[in-house]
Amino acid sequence: IAILRRSSGFFLFTLLSIVVLQTDYMVISQRLTPADIVQYTVTMKIFGLVFFIYTAILQALWPICAELRVKQQWKKLNKMIGVNILLGSLYVVGCTIFIYLFKEQIFSVIAKDINYQVSILSFMLIGIYFCIRVWCDTYAMLLQSMNYLKILWILVPLQAIIGGIAQWYFSSTLGISGVLLGLIISFALTVFWGLPLTYLIKANKG
Repeated sequence: IAILRRSSGFFLFTLLSIVVLQTDYMVISQRLTPADIVQYTVTMKIFGLVFFIYTAILQALWPICAELRVKQQWKKLNKMIGVNILLGSLYVVGCTIFIYLFKEQIFSVIAKDINYQVSILSFMLIGIYFCIRVWCDTYAMLLQSMNYLKILWILVPLQAIIGGIAQWYFSSTLGISGVLLGLIISFALTVFWGLPLTYLIKANKG
C-alpha cells in the first residue's frame, strides 16, 4: 500500500507537469497565426531535444542525490547541485547562441518550406526559459529523491493557471515572444522560488 501511495504521488506530479508544459500549445492554437505556430513548434522541438540531454543527466544524478541525503552529506550535495545548475545553464546558453547563429541552416533542413523569422527577442526568451527549467527541474528532482511531493502538488496547478492567463494575455501583442514571456512568468511566480525554498527547509531539518 505504501508503495502504491508513493507511486500515485509521482504519477500525479507527472500528469500535472504534462499539463503545465502543454499549456503553451493550447494557447498558440488559438492566438497565433499558422505560420507562427509552425515556427514556434519547430523551435521548441529543437530546444526540447537540447534540454533532453540535461534531463538525462538529472535522472542519472537522482540515486546519487538520494544516497547523499540519506548519509546527511548536505554540503557535498549542495555543492554538486550548484555545479550542475551552473554547467546546465552554460550549456543552455551555448546551445541557444549556436542555434541562433546557424538557424537558417538548421531550419532549412527541418522545415525547408517555412519562412523562418523567429526574432532575437524570442531566442533570448527561450534561453532564459530553459535556464529557468535547469534550475527548477534540478530542485524538483531533489525533492522527488527526498519523496517530498506536496509542494509540487500545490505549486504546479497554480503554475498552470498563471501560465495560461499570462500566455493568453501577452501573446495577443507579442506573438511568439508573448507565449514565452508567459511561460517564464509562470515559473518565476511559483516553482522558481518555491522549490529551492522547500528544499532548504527540508535540508535544515535534516
